[in-house]
Amino acid sequence: TCGIWIVDVPSVTVPDNSVFRCETISPEAEAAARLPLNHRAFWHIVEITARDAGGTALTRFNPPLKVCGYYDEDFLDTVGGDPTRLVIYSADGAGRRWTSLASTPEEDGVPRVCAEVDRLSLFRLVAQPPPWLGQLTSPLALGIAGGVCFLGVLVAVVLVVVPARRRGQPKAEAPAT
Repeated sequence: TCGIWIVDVPSVTVPDNSVFRCETISPEAEAAARLPLNHRAFWHIVEITARDAGGTALTRFNPPLKVCGYYDEDFLDTVGGDPTRLVIYSADGAGRRWTSLASTPEEDGVPRVCAEVDRLSLFRLVAQPPPWLGQLTSPLALGIAGGVCFLGVLVAVVLVVVPARRRGQPKAEAPAT
């Protein structure tokens, strides 16, 4: 285990006396690629590595390993109580892009999300927004939404504020002749 992380290793996957190591990495570190703006990461980034008894790095695993991240109520609240919105992301080193893994919540009531992996790397537990929110956060959609909001405010000013000001002004009297 490493903080919220656990690696389930089938006995036939690695040689006897192999050692797994994990290291937490600050999200501000060079190794941490940026997530999409509308995603929220939890806890730290963790780098998980493995070496056999002779010190040689183990890089591929067949059958795959199962990497799991535990979550708490705060994580779950962020995704509206839907643990299927919690997804494990991986990246293969410094500046690499995060890739979502096929992640599933455990069905036995244990508060964790798991993904099978055939190699180890950097991992993060991430709250993915609902699909419709992703559409709203693209630059084009944000520009359109901003324009619509601006037009809505402009219409409100014209329909509400201008007539109210006119009602508050004294009526113009006709000049006396």
